[in-house]
Amino acid sequence: MALQGLHDELQKVVITNRQIRSGKPFRFSQREKRLLSEFQKDADDARSEMPARIARLNDPTLLNVALRNERQQLEIEGKLYAVFREEDKSAAEKILAFRQETIRLITDFIEHSEFRGTVSTR
Repeated sequence: MALQGLHDELQKVVITNRQIRSGKPFRFSQREKRLLSEFQKDADDARSEMPARIARLNDPTLLNVALRNERQQLEIEGKLYAVFREEDKSAAEKILAFRQETIRLITDFIEHSEFRGTVSTR
């Protein structure tokens, strides 16, 4: 998945730059490992529920949810990445550009389909 690849790249950049600054290899603390494990479990649970939830949505609602989700993620990640160190920002900006392009594609699809006027692009 392209977005996951960008997130993986960002993580590698951040870790590499942190190792360069500290002069030590990066290792997660036990607390960080537990927290990441909990996040992964929550993500896996949400992912397993997703097909059933999506199946209950009609097409206009699904498009609306997809567009709102991408806009929300762009806003959240934009605020998060704004405080990143300068050497990490270029990798973060690739994710933001990906999200912007996704929003453009969804909006363009809506505007040039039977959903124009049914699904808001604002």
